[in-house]
Amino acid sequence: MTWFRGDPVAKGYEPPPMRGSQMRALEQFIARSPDATDFAKKVYIWTLRQTELLTLPVALSLWGKDYSSERTAEVQDGVHAMVSCNGHTHLDTFFEGMGTKVHLMHHCGCFTAQPEKGKETHDTEAKGTTIWVSYVWYDYDIKLLTPPPLDVIEAIQLDDGWPRAVSA
Repeated sequence: MTWFRGDPVAKGYEPPPMRGSQMRALEQFIARSPDATDFAKKVYIWTLRQTELLTLPVALSLWGKDYSSERTAEVQDGVHAMVSCNGHTHLDTFFEGMGTKVHLMHHCGCFTAQPEKGKETHDTEAKGTTIWVSYVWYDYDIKLLTPPPLDVIEAIQLDDGWPRAVSA
């Protein structure tokens, strides 16, 4: 169960740290999903690795000019399919089984500097996509990650020797 911004229950929630074995299982679950491209899965895994065992809410904005509009669309569509009840992965159920309220979410647009507000805010018109790992829907009280170079994403290995699921 993910909370809305401002919910008093969310303010008091402290996500429990996951064990390394749980994080490895989560990465393997994502790697074997038929619901996302390999590039999208690597982006999710990289992002999850920045969460300090799912205790630190994070967001990653990927700009189309840096990653291409096709690849940012892959990331957004893949997140949607992996958390959707119409997909095969049902990632929210996996998070629930791990004992956390964390959720993977997405929205078109990117975080942009807003000097008048003294911070960065999410701009749905910006050309790109943003993914969040948080227990608050479209959280603004997060660590905004600097997008990694493409070679860092591409270096993530998805093949762990186990067969992958094939989409029906």
